[in-house]
Amino acid sequence: NKSNIFPIIFTIVIWVYQYLYSSMIAYQPYTIGLLFVCIPFTFKDEFKFSVIFDLGRYFLCSLYFLARALKILNEAVFNIYQMSQSIAVACSNYIFYNPNTLKSNLMSLLIENWLFGYILYLLAIVLELFFLVGFFTKKYDFILIFLFLSFHFVNYLILDLPFTNHAIILFFLFPLKTYLNEKSLVSKPLKI
Repeated sequence: NKSNIFPIIFTIVIWVYQYLYSSMIAYQPYTIGLLFVCIPFTFKDEFKFSVIFDLGRYFLCSLYFLARALKILNEAVFNIYQMSQSIAVACSNYIFYNPNTLKSNLMSLLIENWLFGYILYLLAIVLELFFLVGFFTKKYDFILIFLFLSFHFVNYLILDLPFTNHAIILFFLFPLKTYLNEKSLVSKPLKI
């Protein structure tokens, strides 16, 4: 019978740390992934683990789906300069201090060619809206993982937004429950 005291302690400590860090220093939204990933492991019961794991999955899907749904409702989707203006505001320091890098050149290109930036913005909206599929089936989870990584890699290139700490939330899209169930079946002694 395994104890769950260490996952509980870890979860409490990481949540307190994140709260204190965000309160005193700066809010870092890309660090939120670790906070949610550790919660399922605080439960010893397989059913509770399974329910919390699925809730984490729905949280991830809703986070991305609602981000774009709200941009559509707030009519940001109709602003053809949205991407070029966002890059100009968010990345002006990066472009100034790193003028001859591939990343700066790409950012400058998207600022100057607002139509190309707008098409990229629309593709990002479609990509994030695809996370709605995650509410209905797990069949396309590996596609969602690919879309997540693609979206954030492009965001890193054109908006200089890091996502490495946030990427851990992808954990909820992996078939971990299936793996754990198979592993527990293998580790049980065979009765003859």
